Amino acid sequence: TYVITVDDGQGGTDQQNPLTITITGTNDAPVITAEIPDFAVAEDTGASGPTNVDESGSLGFDDLDLTDTHTVDSLLSNSEFRDRNGNLSAPPAGVPALESFDLFHIDNAGDWTFQGDLPLDFLADGESITFTYVITVDDGEGGTAQQNPLTITITGTNDAPVITAEIPDFSVAEDTGASGPTNVDESGSLGFDDLDLTDTHTVQSTRETSEFRDRNGDLSAPPAGVPALDSFDLFHIDNAGDWTFQGPLELDFLADGESITFTYVITV
Repeated sequence: TYVITVDDGQGGTDQQNPLTITITGTNDAPVITAEIPDFAVAEDTGASGPTNVDESGSLGFDDLDLTDTHTVDSLLSNSEFRDRNGNLSAPPAGVPALESFDLFHIDNAGDWTFQGDLPLDFLADGESITFTYVITVDDGEGGTAQQNPLTITITGTNDAPVITAEIPDFSVAEDTGASGPTNVDESGSLGFDDLDLTDTHTVQSTRETSEFRDRNGDLSAPPAGVPALDSFDLFHIDNAGDWTFQGPLELDFLADGESITFTYVITV
């Protein structure tokens, strides 16, 4: 505000009404100066139980209007599950809603965290959960700024299968008091589990040894004319772990105390 005076140098003056000049501001939108980079977190390897995630950082932004008060908001715009081939897919049955794995938080200063415990055992190697966020800085005066969409990827690792119920050693005996084939009928299941819900398993049996023992329990060659010991091996197991040892065996040649023993390595 100014007082403008005209003076004639002879004692005469005049003043106009006070002059007011006003300088008005306009809103300057905030500017993001350091975006949050995309990042990934991985399931713990070789261990069951929750994976502890501890990621944090800061979104950098500036505003020429020094007194603006800012809010920073994150909007989860997309959540998706991808299988081990990278294809979009529904999560395995029994998995909670994907949003329950979202740990992202950001405050109005731009400080962000992705921290906490995540139950990721179900994720197989190559499978992933991806979250995409829109991050917006608002100055409350109509000015906003957004960073490029932020992507956070949670990746799985392989959890080895675990055998929960072994096949017990067993024996079969030649029929007593009768000649001819002995009918053998043994069966059961190998129990196993895998935290990776979509893994496809194969179960393999490898015969490691086959041996004949005489009536004294000593290793020995079978009697002359006896077929190869492998011909007496009836063991079979499928990929579900169901096993059988079934069929007729010509055992009349075995004397009391003599035996044939097979040893197998079973691998899932």
